[in-house]
Amino acid sequence: MALYDMIISTRYSNMEHLGPMFYICLLTKAKIMVELGTGHGDATSMFNEVGKITDGVVYTIDISSEVLGRERLKNEPRVVFILSDSIKAAETWDKGDIDVLYCDSDHSYERVYGELMVWERFHPKVVFVHDTLLPDRKEAPQNWITLAPPYLAMRDYCKNSGRVFFCFNFPQGLGMIV
Repeated sequence: MALYDMIISTRYSNMEHLGPMFYICLLTKAKIMVELGTGHGDATSMFNEVGKITDGVVYTIDISSEVLGRERLKNEPRVVFILSDSIKAAETWDKGDIDVLYCDSDHSYERVYGELMVWERFHPKVVFVHDTLLPDRKEAPQNWITLAPPYLAMRDYCKNSGRVFFCFNFPQGLGMIV
């Protein structure tokens, strides 16, 4: 499925964040993209499309070898799968600085904050944090947004590091640290 089709398809209605991420990656001329949490591979596919334009590579890290994205994208030469814990992967990373970091693994405060801390030494130009809003807001009043643990981790990381962030108000939320 082409990226444009993926972004506008109703099948991917919870993937609105991929379009802005795609264009921001292009604007930064991202060549080294690190994804924490492969999952179905939707973001991996988007990063792969960026890599085709920028001559870049996406390193996608997941603790499970059975994620659907691995099977879908196993023949893509710009996609490198790393079977590892997202924090341990940073401890053994030997590829130098990165352009983009995408945090979408375990959504606990501790995990996201830990990822931000260990990957910061690779000087990502842009960091995306997915699922910054709680996915089920049915019980909340209509105009009230529930902040999820990834949002709180991102907020605290920026407060302590001096970086700035903002959030896209997509159904599941997307934070961006610059």
